[in-house]
Amino acid sequence: MSAEGTTQFAVFEKYTFGEDLTRIHVAEGCEVASVGQPIDFSEANENFAWHGPFSSYVGARVAASECGRRDGPYDCPVCKPQEQ
Repeated sequence: MSAEGTTQFAVFEKYTFGEDLTRIHVAEGCEVASVGQPIDFSEANENFAWHGPFSSYVGARVAASECGRRDGPYDCPVCKPQEQ
């Protein structure tokens, strides 16, 4: 949760090595996205990028859709952002 006590969301975009995908995660504490730590949104390279943080699930979903990747957007099956 953010300092305000609300859940924030993140979009992971991967675009190399035959993977062309977007996934929506809870921005703080997803075991898949960041091994239980807050996501570092400045972390990016030629293979992937993080987008966010977003204050709503709907905002993250719209941003993920705008990435235009073939696979997704889908929700992380571990942190289940749609249930937050």
